[in-house]
Amino acid sequence: MDKLAKKIKKDRSFVINESIETYLDIHKWQIGHIKKAVKQVDHGEFASDKELAKALKKWHISRK
Repeated sequence: MDKLAKKIKKDRSFVINESIETYLDIHKWQIGHIKKAVKQVDHGEFASDKELAKALKKWHISRK
């Protein structure tokens, strides 16, 4: 942490605060997306088999 602070010419508390803020932002984003997905599932909004196959193919993932 001290090396990073020195490298970016900031103090240690700045690096700590930025790290915590980034961590919290990422988790807030994840929780928001999870809640959105749960609502979609609750409303029966699922990808079709064809849509899923297309997505998996795009990412070079085989269905087994």
